[in-house]
Amino acid sequence: MLLNLDLATGTVLATAELPTRWGTYEFQQPIGPAAAQEVFLNAAQGQEEAYSLLVTATREHLAITQVGDHDEPFTGSSLPSGPFPTLAVAGEELTRYDTPARRRTAAKAAVVLPDELVFMGQPGFLDEERVLAAVGEDPWEEDCRHALLGADDLRLRAEVTYPPGIEVTDRTLPLGDGTWLTFDGDTVRRWRTG
Repeated sequence: MLLNLDLATGTVLATAELPTRWGTYEFQQPIGPAAAQEVFLNAAQGQEEAYSLLVTATREHLAITQVGDHDEPFTGSSLPSGPFPTLAVAGEELTRYDTPARRRTAAKAAVVLPDELVFMGQPGFLDEERVLAAVGEDPWEEDCRHALLGADDLRLRAEVTYPPGIEVTDRTLPLGDGTWLTFDGDTVRRWRTG
């Protein structure tokens, strides 16, 4: 059961049934004007069964819509214009979903990435033209590189080169304004391409 609560009083304003009754759930907030009323809810059951739900909340109503395909949870930042990325659980495919008027765009790692790399972490939109994605040999390992993909076609444009001594992980947060955050232990850094 999903509840919409009044922050001041704790009163239940609206409820909605979730498609499953067990699993692990993770909320992710989209970036942009719709962020106040919409959140993504990733639901995972076991190691490789996952899906995403778009939860739209008003004061009196909760609407739940499945987005993406099965085993393809929402992964990272969206844009104010609406598109959002999903990533296959094992990293073999990254997909951009838009409004119903525009069909999805999918990129298979084996086609767009070199050296048998797969997508990992939480790829997201740097801006309207670029997606930042961590890529590596194994989606469950920490070793990775960061790649820039075209936002429209999800094709590899460049690899991010960091200053010497900077270690990166698959934990990134693209902010939609051309910048992104990386996390290394207690250190958070904000980056911009040159």
